[in-house]
Parts: sequence; C-alpha cells; structure tokens
Amino acid sequence: MRNLSLLDRNVLAAEDSIERANERIFSSQLALINFEAEADKTKKDIVERVFVIVNALNEKKDAYLKSIDEHRFKESQKLKQEILDSETATENGQEALYKVKNSIAGENNVMLLESFSDITKTLRTVVCVSRMKTIPPRVQFHPVTKPEAEKLIGNLNLTKQNSIIEEVDPVNLIKSTTAIKEGDRVRVKPSIKNPKLGWGGVSHQSIGIVLSIQKCNITVNFSEISTWDGYLSEVELA
Repeated sequence: MRNLSLLDRNVLAAEDSIERANERIFSSQLALINFEAEADKTKKDIVERVFVIVNALNEKKDAYLKSIDEHRFKESQKLKQEILDSETATENGQEALYKVKNSIAGENNVMLLESFSDITKTLRTVVCVSRMKTIPPRVQFHPVTKPEAEKLIGNLNLTKQNSIIEEVDPVNLIKSTTAIKEGDRVRVKPSIKNPKLGWGGVSHQSIGIVLSIQKCNITVNFSEISTWDGYLSEVELA
C-alpha cells in the first residue's frame, strides 16, 4: 500500500511537471507572438518615419531650387539689360567718333561742330553706362557636413527583458488581454501576417464562430474550414 501511495505521488508529481512545462511552452509561444508583432510594428514605424523625412527633404529641395531659379532669372535679366545698354552706348559712341574723325580729315567746320555736339552727348551716355556695373549676388549652398540620422529618425532601443516564463500564468495573461469566449464571432487580426498554425484556407476577411478555447489555443468554425486551430492572441472580435 505504501509503495502504491508513493507511486501515486510520483505520477501526480510527473503530471504537475508536465502541466507546468506546457504552461511555460504556451507562455513562450505567446511571448514570441507578441515579440514578433512588436518587431514588425517597430519596422513599420521606422519606414513611415523615413517616408515623412524624405517627403520633408523633397519639399525643402523643391523650395530651394525654385528660389534659385527665381533669383537667377531676376538677376540675369537685370545684367542682360545692362550689357545691352552698354553695347548700344558704345556703338553710338563709336559712330560719333567716326563722324568727328571724318570731319577733321575733310576740314568741314560745320560738320565738325555737329559731330562734336553728337559725340559730347554720346560720351556722356557712355560714361554713365560704364559706371553702371552690376555684380550678381553669389548663389551658394553649404551642406551639413555630417547629418546625424538618429536625430532625424529617432533612437532604436533593443532592450533585454527579464525572463517571464516562471512568473507569467498564460491563462491569466490571456484573460487579461481578451474578452473572447466560446460562441463569439472572431477573425484573424490584420496585424497577423501568417498564423503560427497556418491559414487553413481562411483570410483576414473570414469571420467564424469560436468553438472552444484551451489556454493559449482557440478553435474556430469558419466557412472555409469547420475546425480552424490557432492561437488566441492571433484573433479578435469581429
């Protein structure tokens, strides 16, 4: 009788150890799902942040380029007009000078007086134009020597948490994070890319009825499959 009692106790102890091991497995599976979901969300957040930064940089680039084009057009038009005025005044001065030389060579006093009057006016214009000298403002760009991406995107922290396998009761954890019960209408969460136990023909649009819940596991009756097995954390109320 004593040996039988001892055997019974050993059996009970073995069953308890197996039950605890299963609970740890379920807890680890749930932790894995949550960890992978968090990692995917973090990657998505980084991609979205970079997208915002790239858009902001493109907008600033377009604003810079537009400003340069407007500045270049304004200053170029001003300088082109100044060059044109200088060329016209110089040509007129050259023509007046030619007339004066011809008058002197031909000893034509009347023509000389007229030419002298013309060249006096022309020289005044040439002098005024020659004094006008526009120097276009410089267009310069001073890039940041070493941009710090962390300050633009943000910091990534890969923190190590203490083990929760011994401390977390998967049954209580599930009860605290979901109100799903048998008979509820559920569907696979949009954040779940691939259920751990497979799709079995269902999709994110499929809606089924909960048949049973066992710790971390759930069985659902979908139109695509009558007994779909998955993790409770992978579904939500529909």
